[in-house]
Amino acid sequence: MKSLSLVFMAGLLMACTSAPQSVNYYSLSQASASMDGAGKTDAEALIVLSRPQLADYLRQSFLVMQTGPHQLHFARQHVWAQNLASSIEQVLVQHLNHTMDNTAVLTTSDPRAPQVPSRLQVEIEHLLPSADGHVNLKARYWFTGPDGQTQAHSFNHQLPLNDAGYAHAVQQMHSALTKLAEAMAKVVQPQD
Repeated sequence: MKSLSLVFMAGLLMACTSAPQSVNYYSLSQASASMDGAGKTDAEALIVLSRPQLADYLRQSFLVMQTGPHQLHFARQHVWAQNLASSIEQVLVQHLNHTMDNTAVLTTSDPRAPQVPSRLQVEIEHLLPSADGHVNLKARYWFTGPDGQTQAHSFNHQLPLNDAGYAHAVQQMHSALTKLAEAMAKVVQPQD
């Protein structure tokens, strides 16, 4: 019993004296991009984007990599700088507002949101790099128009990882989300 206590104490002391590992923080949104619906005063139509719903494994701060068909790795030294749902919302709102000329996309925190009948809802099933060298984004989204009719859509997109590291993977995740925003814009404002 005494030797077990000594081994435990030695392990505890070693853990306290080891050098701390640095933590890297990542953001999906770009600091320079600030196009939200509040700045589009000439918009003919308003749409509210609800906060994206995330799969359970995405609702934590660690970046996740798929290492096998049924295995995920949570990178404890690589974390999101802000809530992932908030970041995804920012990317989608910025890109939708940049893409659509006569429509302003608002978040639910906008004071005008309760009076806007048109809604976009998004559910992110997968948003992660994989060991096979791709970033995978799988989502479903729903658009409810001013007439109250709801259209459901699926989105599944892969982008290659051309460089190593989480920074490049996050950049590709951002690109995949802009592709999702482009698909959503085509539903909201179909081209004649």
